[in-house]
Amino acid sequence: MRKLQMILGICLFTLVLLFTGCEGAEEAIPEPLLPESESELPESEAESEPESETQEDTRTFLEKEKETDPIFDWVDPLTEEEFSEYEWDYYENSEEWTEEEKNAFGEYNLTRNLKRLAEWNYPLYYYYHSGRSEYDPTRIEGHRNMPDAIKII
Repeated sequence: MRKLQMILGICLFTLVLLFTGCEGAEEAIPEPLLPESESELPESEAESEPESETQEDTRTFLEKEKETDPIFDWVDPLTEEEFSEYEWDYYENSEEWTEEEKNAFGEYNLTRNLKRLAEWNYPLYYYYHSGRSEYDPTRIEGHRNMPDAIKII
C-alpha cells in the first residue's frame, strides 16, 4: 500500500510540474501584428488571401509527376498499320538489317510500349521504368539485368 501511495504521489507531482510549465509558455509566444481592418491592407493582398486558402493543391505526388513526365511529350510517328508493317519487316528480314537499324527499331518499340504503359498504368510505369523512383534492379538478387559479378550468394 505504501508503494502505491508513493507512485501516485510522484505522478501527481509530475503532473503539477507539467501544468506549471505550460502556463509560462503561453505568455512567451508573441502575437503576430495584424492590421486592425482590411482597409489597411493593399487591395491585392486583401483579395488574394481568401483565394489562396481555397485553392489548395490537392493533387497527389504521382499526378504532379504525370503532368511533367517527358514520356507524354513523345508523339508516335507511325500509325497502327505502319507499325505493323515495320514490325513485320523487322521479324522477316532482321538478318539483312544493320545493327543501327535494329537498335533504332528496338528504341522505337521500347518508347512506344513505355508510353502505352504510362497511359494505362502510370504508377507501374513510374516505379519501374521512369528512372525517377527508388527502384533499383541491381538490389534484387537474381534479377535478369543484374550482372553475375555482383550477384549476392
